[in-house]
Amino acid sequence: DIVPAKQSKVSLYRIAAHKTNILEAIDQANAIAEKGYETAINLMGIVGYDKNDFDKVLGPLKDSKITYVYFADSYGSLLPHDVEKYINVLRQTGKKLGFHPHNNLQLAFSNSLSAINHGIDIVDGTVFGMGRGAGNLPLETLLTYCQKSIDDEKFNVLPVLDLINRHFLKMHEEHPWGYNMPYMLSGVYEVHPNYAKSLQDRKVNNIDDIHRVLQIINK
Repeated sequence: DIVPAKQSKVSLYRIAAHKTNILEAIDQANAIAEKGYETAINLMGIVGYDKNDFDKVLGPLKDSKITYVYFADSYGSLLPHDVEKYINVLRQTGKKLGFHPHNNLQLAFSNSLSAINHGIDIVDGTVFGMGRGAGNLPLETLLTYCQKSIDDEKFNVLPVLDLINRHFLKMHEEHPWGYNMPYMLSGVYEVHPNYAKSLQDRKVNNIDDIHRVLQIINK
């Protein structure tokens, strides 16, 4: 279904995959690269990878035609020093590296700065942090950081703030996303935010109950 890159307005395809099907995803990315695109693999749930998992994927990633190897803080549970650890592991692929943060512990920004300081090639952000569950790195905070600390001529956050004011504030009221206590706890226990969302939908509002359920799911 993917036309050759010369016929497309798309320049890069990114495939997100869990560790159980990452090798098939690499094959798919190679096939897309053959059509002239840049490609990226997003290692979802990176916190669930152990040494054996990395041993299985590092070689195929190194030998692939993939441009970027991303790792995702899918549960929003990483700390800044964890980011450095995964960057050091994935450097063995010889590929450009990317980071996809989530904001369950309000650490998407600090984790992204850690990634940048340790030489990451690309990080993801979204306007007003829009994203499933606790959301992603707010693009406007990263732009503000770049404007204040790198180059206030090259970076300008005002157009994004205007976009937020005109559209995203109302959208956020109608379709809420972002940090809250259940999503924070899903980050603490390294479980998928859908579990926290399910508890919210079932009107389970007692924090002790949410805490116990997510603890059991983690185990």
